[in-house]
Amino acid sequence: MEYSIMRLARIGFIFGIALLVYIIYLIKKRQFIFALFFKKGIITEKYKGKNDIIFLRSGQIILLIVAIILVLYLSKIILDIPYIINEEYFYLEGYTVSDSHGGASLSYEKRSIFIKDETTGEISEVIVFSEYIDENEYIKVEFLPNTKYGAIISREKIE
Repeated sequence: MEYSIMRLARIGFIFGIALLVYIIYLIKKRQFIFALFFKKGIITEKYKGKNDIIFLRSGQIILLIVAIILVLYLSKIILDIPYIINEEYFYLEGYTVSDSHGGASLSYEKRSIFIKDETTGEISEVIVFSEYIDENEYIKVEFLPNTKYGAIISREKIE
């Protein structure tokens, strides 16, 4: 589980820096962005073509959408921090529903697996770092509830 937490922390750190850079950009360029969307006269003096203004607005909207997605993902990571600190992981055991053979068969390869829970019969998705996983393997995993990052505790191949 430590490896999964380390990878999650690295992703969170990179996304956090990207969000911080975007916020700094917004603060420094707030007059330009305000003029771009609300004061057409000032922008049309500097940029003569209609396509230039459309390109600038589209770029700003795309950056805003990416920032919103980053905030949503970072909020999931932040909600998992108490579980990481207290080492209170969720557990799931059952049979895998499908193969996970993408990439190389390395122990640090990121894989998304679907497990049919024995007790509820519900199919859950968990992200683990593992070698190839075959269909109908009996797997026990521990994972974080919000990001669904986890680790395989044990696995048995059923033939």
